[in-house]
Amino acid sequence: MLVRATKERELSKLEERNIISIGIGINSGFEKSLDLYWKQKWDEAEKGFAALLKVYKDPTSGVFLGRVKEYRKSPPPKNWDGVFHRTSK
Repeated sequence: MLVRATKERELSKLEERNIISIGIGINSGFEKSLDLYWKQKWDEAEKGFAALLKVYKDPTSGVFLGRVKEYRKSPPPKNWDGVFHRTSK
């Protein structure tokens, strides 16, 4: 839920808590999914990024979801440093 404060209306404490909890939820979920991605645990990372995309409409999770699918087809080396190398424009 996004809330915009106007001159006529200020954010209530409940709305502030909702905004904060959304931020905490997406950050925590993204960190966990990113850690799984770096460990090349594609199934678990995919589930995490897909959930973040569905629940929060997080575009960055969508990018990583696409990368997971690419790495499934062509996995990085075992000593991968986590850097994504684009192969096309």
